[in-house]
Amino acid sequence: MNPALEIINVTKSYPGKEQPAVYDATLTLYKGKTLGLIGESGCGKTTLLRIIAGFEIPEKGEVKVDGRTVVSDRITVAPSDRNVGMIFQDLALFPTMTVKDNIGYSLRIKGSSKREKNAKIMSLASSLGIGGLLDRKIHNLSGGEKQRVALARALAAGSNLILLDEPLSSLHINLRREIWYLLQAIRKEHKLTFLMVTHDLDEALFLGDTISIIHAGLLLQTGTKKE
Repeated sequence: MNPALEIINVTKSYPGKEQPAVYDATLTLYKGKTLGLIGESGCGKTTLLRIIAGFEIPEKGEVKVDGRTVVSDRITVAPSDRNVGMIFQDLALFPTMTVKDNIGYSLRIKGSSKREKNAKIMSLASSLGIGGLLDRKIHNLSGGEKQRVALARALAAGSNLILLDEPLSSLHINLRREIWYLLQAIRKEHKLTFLMVTHDLDEALFLGDTISIIHAGLLLQTGTKKE
C-alpha cells in the first residue's frame, strides 16, 4: 500500500515549556485508511495535526504527503499547497456566509469557473444531505448540519487527506454516532484518508483502521484495532 502521510522523527517545542509538545514522532498512514490519534488534553495531538497542515513548523523531522516532502530542515511548503484538508474542533465556518459560499470558498480562491464551482457544490451538498440548506446562514444550522458543511468545505478543496481535530466533541452521543457512519460512507465514496484526533476510545475504535496512542508528546503505540 502507498502511504498518504509519513511523519518522520518530528519534534516541536514551544518557548517556556519544559518538554516538547511533540517529541521524535514517527507515523505512517496509508491511502484510503483512517487513523485514530488518541490521548488526553494537552498531549500533543493538535500540535501534530497543525504541523502536518503547515500551521506549525517543527524544529526537527520531516513530513511527507503522497510521497512529497512538505516540511524538512530544507523545505517548507505553504499550507495551501500541501493538498491537506483540516476540520477544526470549532469547525471555523464563516458565520456571515451562506452554506453555499462556505463550501465554495476554496473553489473561489482557486479561480474555478462559476459552472465548475456550482457543480462541485451541488454534488457535495447532495452526497452529504445538505442540498436544501445552501442558502442558509451558518447560525441557522444545527450542530450536525454544521458538521456536514465543514466536511463539504474540506472536500471541495480537493484534498484526499483530511485531518479532523475532535470536530465531534461537542455533539450529543446519538448525533456523533450518526456522523461516524457518514464519515465512513464519505471516505469510501471519495477514496479519502482520515487522520482523526480524539480523546474518545469508542470513536477511535469505531472509525480507525489503526490507532495511535500519544502521551506527553510521545507516540507510545500504533496498531490495528485488534492489536
